[in-house]
Amino acid sequence: MIELPIAACSVNKFYRSVGHRVVISKDGREFKKKIDLLLNNYSKIIGEVKLTLHFYFNDNRKHRDIDNYCKVIIDCIKNKLFDDDDEIMELNVKKFIGCGFDKIGIDVFPLSDEEKNYLKELKITGDNIKKQKAKEKKELNKLNKLKEKNENKELLNINKENNNNILQENKKVKKIKSSKIEHQFNL
Repeated sequence: MIELPIAACSVNKFYRSVGHRVVISKDGREFKKKIDLLLNNYSKIIGEVKLTLHFYFNDNRKHRDIDNYCKVIIDCIKNKLFDDDDEIMELNVKKFIGCGFDKIGIDVFPLSDEEKNYLKELKITGDNIKKQKAKEKKELNKLNKLKEKNENKELLNINKENNNNILQENKKVKKIKSSKIEHQFNL
């Protein structure tokens, strides 16, 4: 485990909001500079990694959100111990409060072949599920279009029938009118 003999820095101390932007604060820049110096002689692991972080705190303050410290240290050690934080596939974190010293412990390991194979299998399973869902969605869309087409045909048939009925009624009305006219003129 790499041991850094410095106090961890929280997100609240590391970052600052300036207008609509978030920037690294002065304290944050100093903390990052210390991390860079302490990690100068370590080599970078290429590919997906497992990361273990241990935060040791001198004081007894219990209300520390451990995730606030993770984000900062991960942002500081990426490009030093691994390429990018999106390559962290497993993260283990512990905090130790009131231990009489401040320290950060870091372990970075490449994924084993077994872990890589497991992740590949999960991805293949996920891809197959996506394909199946896409296929089901396509079939459902086809069915909905057919249903809509059939409903439209039914509406057209109903409209034709209604139009025929209206035409028949119109013919009857015309016959009645013409017979009234004929009757009036004694034709």
